[in-house]
Amino acid sequence: MPLPFLEKADSYDIFIEFMETSELLDFDNKHLPMLLKIFPEMSIILSKLHARQYNSLLDHLEKRNTLTGTQHYQNLIFNHPVLLQFCHLDQLASFLGLEANTLSHIRSNLSSKR
Repeated sequence: MPLPFLEKADSYDIFIEFMETSELLDFDNKHLPMLLKIFPEMSIILSKLHARQYNSLLDHLEKRNTLTGTQHYQNLIFNHPVLLQFCHLDQLASFLGLEANTLSHIRSNLSSKR
């Protein structure tokens, strides 16, 4: 999937922050036809990667739209507890689709119930 904002990367500083264990593969788009010719299986790999990313994004959006903020935060605690140690409150709030003060309120409510 082409990312037009990255095509002008020479004129911008790009900062990428990963919220999960990730691998980053980079090559110029002009090399893609040759890579696909040399490695025909690469098209299958790219299709599967795109499908996985698409499904992951849909799942995340569905959770953001159907779960309460508290439920979403509890899922984050259960599925990705290490993020709580390394991410700032505003980053977590953004990931959850919440305002930072709302997330702070949710966290204080949950800690007072313990």
